Parts: sequence; structure tokens; C-alpha cells
Amino acid sequence: MRLEPESSLAERFEQLFASGMDDVEILLTDKMAAAGTPLELIGAAIQMWLEFRVALGSETLIMRKPETWAAALDYTIRKVNLRPVTRQGIADFYGISDGAVRDRHLDLVRTLDVMPCDYRYFVGKENPLDKLVEAAELLEQLEARFQEP
Repeated sequence: MRLEPESSLAERFEQLFASGMDDVEILLTDKMAAAGTPLELIGAAIQMWLEFRVALGSETLIMRKPETWAAALDYTIRKVNLRPVTRQGIADFYGISDGAVRDRHLDLVRTLDVMPCDYRYFVGKENPLDKLVEAAELLEQLEARFQEP
């Protein structure tokens, strides 16, 4: 940014950090709170949105309807946290199409390499991925014992 202070990238970062919440964050916060979503999940969704915009770098962000991004963030965070949710249910709640939620959800997942129980966005006390790590470590120990002469 120091090398190109007048670039579109510098303008995007200024938009990210120079103001309060953007339209997506406001809508996301209002809708998720209205649905009784815990504050931790709302915070995780806002964190995902910030990280997504940073990860885009100088790529153009398609922003026709903030509802599509808010719905996709809501849906993705619920999926990451293993909450019961359907794409159609989220689409109806935000007043958009199922396809719009799907497309923006895929954008989030691909750009941020999001996975189930992703440590960056999982808010539960016990992450199920920890059990996988423990199982892999145990398997490694068993294999080492098996290979001993």
C-alpha cells in the first residue's frame, strides 16, 4: 500500500478500516440477532467477512445486494459450527434466492478454504476436529509400536 497509495487496493483497505460497519455487517448483525443467534456466532460471521475482504486483495468484490453476502455468511458460519440449517431456509429468511446463497457460500469457502469446524470460526467449547487430531496421534503411536523389532 505504501508503494501504490492511489491504487484500488489502497482504496479498498481504507474502506475496510476507515469506517464502522458496512451494509453487509449491519444486515448480518440485525438478521442473526433477530433469529436469536448467539453473539459468538455473529462475531465469527463478521470475522469471516473481514478476512474474506482482505483475502480478495485487489480482486473486485461483486456487491449487487448486501443480502446475498449476509445470507451466505450466516449460512456458512452455521454450517461450520454444525448448526441445523438449510440453504433454502436462509435464502427465505434474507429474501433472496437459494442459488445466490449457494454461489456466495462457495465464494467464501473457496477464498478462505473453509472447512467443517474450522478453528478460525468455530465457537463451541469442544471442537470435533480435536478428536481427529488425537486419533491421528494415537494411530501414529500404534504404528510405531507395531514397527518396533
